[in-house]
Amino acid sequence: MKEDEDKHNVNNSIIWLILFSSILLLFFGMIGYSYFENLSWSSSFYEAAAAMSTVGASSGPSSYSGKIFGGLYSLLSIIYIIILGIIIANNK
Repeated sequence: MKEDEDKHNVNNSIIWLILFSSILLLFFGMIGYSYFENLSWSSSFYEAAAAMSTVGASSGPSSYSGKIFGGLYSLLSIIYIIILGIIIANNK
């Protein structure tokens, strides 16, 4: 009984960690797209969410610094998704 309760608490902690880190990564992308591409918050949200989900941006960055940021953010998002998959697979 105690083991089941401990496992449930660990799973809840992992869910909250995934949720918090996903929001943090999305917010980081929004700040980057807003800063480097001078986009509105709604456009920054769309671009960051598209890059984070590996769908890709709609129009793509137009500035050199925006392209560098977009490429690094996309790579970071892919690494993040891989790490999440490993964490979820190891905590079944």
